[in-house]
Amino acid sequence: MQVSFNEIETTLRKAAVGAGVDEGTARELAAAGRWLSERGVDGAAAVLASLTSMPGPCRSNLIRIGGPGTMDRALESPGVATRIEGCDVPLALLGLCGAAADQFGIGARLQGAGWSAVVSDRTLSTSGVVPRGPADIDVVVVAEPIHQPGSTVDRPTVEAEVWAALEELAARTYVPSSPESAASAGPGHQGAD
Repeated sequence: MQVSFNEIETTLRKAAVGAGVDEGTARELAAAGRWLSERGVDGAAAVLASLTSMPGPCRSNLIRIGGPGTMDRALESPGVATRIEGCDVPLALLGLCGAAADQFGIGARLQGAGWSAVVSDRTLSTSGVVPRGPADIDVVVVAEPIHQPGSTVDRPTVEAEVWAALEELAARTYVPSSPESAASAGPGHQGAD
């Protein structure tokens, strides 16, 4: 099914919060999913995998090991590899690094066993196959953008099953309907600040 980039980002943020992730990390994961989707990669599925790969409130070891802060740590030492051990959703980490590289105008090189990737200047370039399972990954920040040819898509496609699972997680954030909530909902509510 086709959705907009805004729908992807909003739904991913709500799904992450519904999965028990804090708001700041949820926003970073949503930006990562959007960044991947803009490049024709299924960012919605990658973020969903990071939200559901392990039991507990912080389901993914990507989240527990601080994947969203990878670029922050790597920025402290440009040119020096920051190792992420046992990242269970490498594609989501690529999205996190790409969104941060895009935001800060820098580049990053990611290296794993048998594959590598470069993210920067709104581009993603990979060599080899990014693993779907746990992998050790080295991330190196380059202080300036790495200009490489890249492409973006106009309208992303998300598998219906992935979208349904994300909406189910997002629904956990909704307030149940009640006469009180209905009375104070919508425009024109009297007494609203």
